[in-house]
Amino acid sequence: MACKTPETLEEIHYPTCEDSLSEKTSVSYQSYIALLDEMTNLRKIIDSCKNFSEKPVKFDACMQTTEALEYEDMLRCLASAYDAKQEDCKKLEMKLKDSEEIIKELYEKLDKVMQDLKSEKEECNHLKQLNMVTGTLNTMMASPSRSCSTASQLHSKPCRQPSELRVDCAPMSTVRNYECLVCQQTFNNEADLKEHQKRYHLNK
Repeated sequence: MACKTPETLEEIHYPTCEDSLSEKTSVSYQSYIALLDEMTNLRKIIDSCKNFSEKPVKFDACMQTTEALEYEDMLRCLASAYDAKQEDCKKLEMKLKDSEEIIKELYEKLDKVMQDLKSEKEECNHLKQLNMVTGTLNTMMASPSRSCSTASQLHSKPCRQPSELRVDCAPMSTVRNYECLVCQQTFNNEADLKEHQKRYHLNK
C-alpha cells in the first residue's frame, strides 16, 4: 500500500500514514469482536441443546386411562420438541463453523492491514530522512557566505583560485615532450611552445 505523498516534504508526519489505515483497522476489529460475541452466544445455545435429556420413550401403559393418554401426549410433544432442538442444534453448529471461517478471514485481513501500516511507517521514515537531507542541502546552497572551501568540500576536490591558474608555462621535456601546462596542448618543438605561450597565455 503506497503512502500518501504530500505536496511538499514539509507536510510529512506520521499521522498522515497511520490515519490512512485506521478506519479499515477499526472496521475489521469491530467485525471480529461482533463475531466473537455471536459465537459465544451460539455456543451457549448449543450446550443447552446437548444438555437436553434423551428422547423420551413412548409411555407403555397396560390401561389406557385418561391420565396415561395425557401423559403419552405430553411425551409425544417432548419428543417433537427434542427433534426440533436437535435440528436447530445442527443448524447452529453449521452457522458456528461458518462464523469461525469468517473470523479466520477477518483475522488474516487484519494482519495484512497491520503489515501495510508497518510498511507505510517505514516509507514515512524514509521520506522524513529525505526531507532532512533536502533541507540541509537547500540551506547550504542558499547560504550567502558560500565560499570556495564549501564547494571543495562538497565535491571533494581542491578549489583553485583564479590567480593560481596563471602558472609558469616553461617547457618541460619530461611532461608530454613540449606541453603547455595551462591548456595541455603539445607541440613538436620548444619554439612553437614559446610562441603559443606568448600569444595565448603570457599576455592575458
